Amino acid sequence: MIWLKGSTIGTAMLLLLGVLTVNLSAQETPPPVTQDTVQMIPETTKVDTLKMEPAPIVPPTPVETAQVAPPMADTFKKAVDTVGVKLDTIPTEKTSRMIEPFELKVAEEPPFFMKEIAFTTSRSDKGSFRVPDFIYTLNPTTKARQNHNIMMDLLKNAAGIEILEAGQFLARPAIRGVFGSRVLLLQDGVRMNTFRDFPLWGTSPTLIDVDQVEKIEILNGPGSHLYGSDAYGGVINFITPKPEFLPEGEMENGYDLSGSYKFSYSSIGEQKKNRLELKLADKKWALNLGGSFRKVPHNYKSGGENEQVVANTSIKEESSVDLNLGYKFRENQTFYFQGSRNRDFGIGFANLYSMSFPFQKRDRAALTYEVQDLAEKIPWLNLKGFFQEQRRLFQLSLPPDTLNNIDSDVKLWGGAVQGLYLVPPHQTFSVGADFASERIKGGNILFLEQAKVVLDDTTKLLPEIHWDMAGVYMLDEITIVPNLSAFLGGRYDYHQIKHFDTTHAGIPPEERFDRYISYQSGLVYRFQKGYQLNFSVARSYRTPTVVERYYFGPLDGKNWLSSNDRLKKERAINVSLGAKANLDAFSGSVSWFYKDLRNFIDLRPATGALYQGKQIWTWKNLAGSTRMVGIEGAAEVSFTEEFYGFSNWSWIWGQHRRDTTAQRIDTAGAFEVVFVPPFKAYFGIGWKEKEGRLWAEISSRVVAQQERIPLNSQGQKILSNTSGFAIYNLRGGINLSNRQVLTLAFNNIANRFYVEPYNQFNAAANNTPLAPEPGRNFSISLTVSY
Repeated sequence: MIWLKGSTIGTAMLLLLGVLTVNLSAQETPPPVTQDTVQMIPETTKVDTLKMEPAPIVPPTPVETAQVAPPMADTFKKAVDTVGVKLDTIPTEKTSRMIEPFELKVAEEPPFFMKEIAFTTSRSDKGSFRVPDFIYTLNPTTKARQNHNIMMDLLKNAAGIEILEAGQFLARPAIRGVFGSRVLLLQDGVRMNTFRDFPLWGTSPTLIDVDQVEKIEILNGPGSHLYGSDAYGGVINFITPKPEFLPEGEMENGYDLSGSYKFSYSSIGEQKKNRLELKLADKKWALNLGGSFRKVPHNYKSGGENEQVVANTSIKEESSVDLNLGYKFRENQTFYFQGSRNRDFGIGFANLYSMSFPFQKRDRAALTYEVQDLAEKIPWLNLKGFFQEQRRLFQLSLPPDTLNNIDSDVKLWGGAVQGLYLVPPHQTFSVGADFASERIKGGNILFLEQAKVVLDDTTKLLPEIHWDMAGVYMLDEITIVPNLSAFLGGRYDYHQIKHFDTTHAGIPPEERFDRYISYQSGLVYRFQKGYQLNFSVARSYRTPTVVERYYFGPLDGKNWLSSNDRLKKERAINVSLGAKANLDAFSGSVSWFYKDLRNFIDLRPATGALYQGKQIWTWKNLAGSTRMVGIEGAAEVSFTEEFYGFSNWSWIWGQHRRDTTAQRIDTAGAFEVVFVPPFKAYFGIGWKEKEGRLWAEISSRVVAQQERIPLNSQGQKILSNTSGFAIYNLRGGINLSNRQVLTLAFNNIANRFYVEPYNQFNAAANNTPLAPEPGRNFSISLTVSY
């Protein structure tokens, strides 16, 4: 792999973009429309099909005429044909029309993922079929039918995602073989990741109540060209529902009030959850208010012939409150406020009594001003200010009879501006800028477990850090000809890191400045209506966290962790080739990818170094490179009006690339690819009654054995092979009436004993007990609307 400097690549991209802009914009009239092409504007543009006159451009926000009501689910948006008519009959107009690729008219049912409008891939609404990236969407229908109580149980069935967990409430996603801080989590486009996160864990999705989320967009592959650091392996965006205003012509001078109550029970730990929602709307104001409360009083049991209780898997209490408020200032201008409060108490590490999170919380607030049709060439503009706070208390038991409590508090506030700019008839620019400031505080308190005598409350394991970051991005979609589109995008990031603490256990860190340029370029070729080929190459990065640079303290009861403030940024080059199909009764996507990782940061033992009799570990950029190659795909099909099928799968192969003997010795037993299961598949078949009253699904998740284990300096495997497994699930639902919905699920029907691959390696690497997954279990939920 040839590495080019960011300035060289950035200059080349700007020159190429300038040439394309001049050449394409110089054409005075768009090319003639043929029978196989369409003159289109963005997916969400409304069209007056009765008068057959050019319609004005409307911003890419929810379009009411694009919504349908699938059985037992909320409404969802169509990505290709926003008004249900064939768009190749619309006349063109040079000043307001964009040349868009032809696409096939889609059917009203079923709600396939390829027919969804996605925001995450371009930071503006575009159809999943329109972009070169591998994007998978869990829409409201899919989410409602799976009906999981925990976010990661929902995510692990998505395309290309595995999980790393230390218990069901401490699970993290892994995408294309990378995990922790290398996967960026967003909520409504705002980053959840913090630079205080432990890099092997990252931010937990359980900080969001699964019932707060309307749909989930998953970008498999890099997203640094849009979001900056941490979008190294992939991006997951949890999207909450916007409040809906009362449509014009309905209930004049009135309002609409509705609500729902949901009770959920799962035999996993005998957990019970209650959720109440309230919706109030008129033509100017709209409000969504919700709250949840859950307890998991018992530890769950594993499967197999010899069932065992998996210790420390309960949770004392979990609560959340969420508020979404909308105010329509003018017909094309809307204010939105989003806020939430989440609290968790008593979260344990599975089969480990020595570690726990007695308390964690996440609060957030965001104010958004959204403008539609600001100008003829600016169809959409969005300004957002946000604040969030994450606080955790981590408890580690250290012999003899001593508890170590590490309290960390991270506050983030900032703003973003993003929008669309049209250069008719060929180009659509997604542009924007972000600014955020993160305040990181971390303390350390040691006290005797029995007498609660404080031993030390002044020495801090982390200094107080002020981390300021800013970035500007641009993504240009160029429709060269109606069946060929090019994508050119890039982002410049600037980070400033300051310390404001002299009580840090180590040497106070110096002020730092980090800069980086990320980019993406891609092509989409539509060789036939409903079919396309796509190509993409992208450069991504991850900035080392505060823990990697400055943390000095216990890793566990036997090991000590030392800091390394000389770490370099992780870098990656990603190349992907793929194909997509988007038909009336079928949606599918397949992608081959190649990823070259440099400066990969891993924990390495310091040879012969001990602290208080404990082995010292430190973070280090590994020499050489790590290469990963894989194929992933997803498909959904409607066999008849009643029967449908779904599947996704992934195969990944990884290899360390060490060019010298010194590099091989220095990185022996490194963990970059050790966690990657070689093959995973999730598939099933479903049935739904034509009237939409009943439905049922049976599904299976298959994970292959991992035998590609790195060798140590003596040529021996550092860990044992993982075991493969297949799990079968059955679920169904019934509309008892228009206001009552009952959902049932039976999981791990065969009562299989199994451990996720990441958890097997985790236990083996740390010499801790295995944490098997739950055995046969069932869940039930009842939703009553009023």
